[in-house]
Amino acid sequence: MIAQLVLFIIRRFPVQIIFNQQRLEISTGLSISALLEQQNIPIQGVAVAVNNEVIPRSLWQEVGIQEQDQVAVFQAVAGG
Repeated sequence: MIAQLVLFIIRRFPVQIIFNQQRLEISTGLSISALLEQQNIPIQGVAVAVNNEVIPRSLWQEVGIQEQDQVAVFQAVAGG
């Protein structure tokens, strides 16, 4: 019962973030993976930084986006 109430509250109150230099309102607790899916961004060949820190793809489902986070999605480029 308590878990259901917490989920209701989380979904009910959105947070604002900066996404690719644009203000965006999202659900509380959204993961990086869920954010990319919500924004219709394919995950192949992209990198994600949250607050100027590149987040490894292996953590995208675990890392939640918080109020006022700055999220940047960019094409991953291999160099040498």
